[in-house]
Amino acid sequence: TKPVLSGSSGDAPVDTPAVSGNFLTEYLKKIPGGAIGNFDYGAFPKAGFNNGDPIPHNVLSPPIDANGKFVFPANVKRVKIDIGLSWNAPNSDEWLTDYADMAVVGVEPSIYNIMSIFRLYYYKHHWDQPAKRRFFIIPTAVDDGEPRMATFYQGPGDGGTSSLNEFKSGSIRFSKKVPTVHLKEIIDAVPEDRFPYIEHIKTDTQGNDVKALRSAGESLMKRVVYYSAEPGEYEKNQYKTSHDGNELKAFMAEAGFEMIKKDADAQWTFLNSRYRDHPDLAEMDFTCH
Repeated sequence: TKPVLSGSSGDAPVDTPAVSGNFLTEYLKKIPGGAIGNFDYGAFPKAGFNNGDPIPHNVLSPPIDANGKFVFPANVKRVKIDIGLSWNAPNSDEWLTDYADMAVVGVEPSIYNIMSIFRLYYYKHHWDQPAKRRFFIIPTAVDDGEPRMATFYQGPGDGGTSSLNEFKSGSIRFSKKVPTVHLKEIIDAVPEDRFPYIEHIKTDTQGNDVKALRSAGESLMKRVVYYSAEPGEYEKNQYKTSHDGNELKAFMAEAGFEMIKKDADAQWTFLNSRYRDHPDLAEMDFTCH
């Protein structure tokens, strides 16, 4: 485990607010026809549930207080947002393992990926102990359009190829309607009085990343320190609609972010210039794969 952050988040005791609801349950009320069923995880033993019973979505999604803000354990001092988890949430797992004071809010609309992640990490990341849980999954897609039930395309192989963008050719495993959320809703639900900034956001939405970023509005510029995404060159060939690297760079530059790391076909990482001289910067982490 790596050292905890020692900067502006401070070491003062935290009064954890009472839980009064669940983010997804409340959010779905805003979407016409918004609904999401239970997830059938199969015959996997889970503390607190009968073996093989479907799990209600509110077990995954972050609890909220009376003001609609996420409720994190008292020991959490830093937050990352991981959009597009694939089948094994490799970045979330690494961050949570390395930093005992970090919480991760994941976003993943694929039921196959959610089932896989739940099986892998139910005990490791304390879904069986709500008071200790630092990993949450909002089972939606992120998009800049009107919040709605949108068609989501599940790829035929690797769960990391699924997207709101329709494939150019080839078969898909299935398509289904999923709720969409603006990134602003998620950022703004992180209590600003406790977490003035979001340390890092990673998106891997298979060509929908610029739309996801656009949906954050001014919250992206105000509160996000590091941002990572794939440039979109592969996605441009795979899907009927997708951004490319030039569009991503242009959007980030307009938002005041400068590129600090560029892997040819993998992740590009950007730093918000507003945080360039922040006292916590040296201790922040933007590891991403």
